[in-house]
Formats: sequence, structure tokens, C-alpha cells
Amino acid sequence: MKMDAFAECEEQKERVKACYGDWFQKLWGGSFDKANCDQETQDYRQCVQVCPLPQLHFNR
Repeated sequence: MKMDAFAECEEQKERVKACYGDWFQKLWGGSFDKANCDQETQDYRQCVQVCPLPQLHFNR
């Protein structure tokens, strides 16, 4: 379950990167929708807040 949530957050992160990745070309072409990228970013932030981080184990 945890790994599924982590994978979902990683997919969301990739969507955010893709949205902003070619923003200049989209802006130049008149098709950049900042609100869409802002929503993708917000969705990713919510995913990360809900997604449990893998437990780190340190040797003492």
C-alpha cells in the first residue's frame, strides 16, 4: 500500500514537471494554462502530505 502511494506521488511529480517543462513553448504558442499547472502542483503537494515516507533505519 505504501509503495503504491509513493508511486502515485512520483507520477504526480512527473505530471507537474511535464506541465512546467515546456512552458515557454506553450506560452509562446498561446496555449500555456498556468491554472492547470498550479492545480497539478497542488495535487502533488497533497499527495506528498498524505503519502507516508519510507522508514529510515540507522545503524547505531
